[in-house]
Amino acid sequence: VMHENILDPLDMDDTYVVFKSKPMIPQKLDILEVYIDGIDFSDTNILSFDWSGGGLITTMSDLLKFSKALHGGKIVSADTLAMMTDFRHEYDNGVHYGLGMMEFRFGEFSPFLKGLPDICGGVGSTSAFMMYDTMNDIHIIANFGSVGFMEESVPFLADVLMTVDRLRE
Repeated sequence: VMHENILDPLDMDDTYVVFKSKPMIPQKLDILEVYIDGIDFSDTNILSFDWSGGGLITTMSDLLKFSKALHGGKIVSADTLAMMTDFRHEYDNGVHYGLGMMEFRFGEFSPFLKGLPDICGGVGSTSAFMMYDTMNDIHIIANFGSVGFMEESVPFLADVLMTVDRLRE
């Protein structure tokens, strides 16, 4: 169903459900190592723990295709996207949740970050990021392959946004 309704129509040829399906085009490279407490688990079936989060093996290029399609109205209706991006539930200071998506409000993390735009999207358990800056129409896609990088996600994303801001000047 995922291939038929999302992956195939978006030409996400490198994306598949780990241990359950195959990519449209055979992988050119092995998957990125996944580290938990310094141990590489990428060759084990422990990756099935992420099935609740989608359990996808993907590339940054395919994540960008998905993000553009999601925010461009090709996956869900405008009404559904509005529900998904209604970030009324606060998870933690600066982190708010909608319907399957999160929003980082940098001004709540630190007064020094107050000028940065809020961004929305998702951060996976292995520190894969798919975030979108709606104000500037910027997609931020990254994958660090480490559960331990989660604490660094906000400073990393803030650095990206500050760099983009400096480049625009």
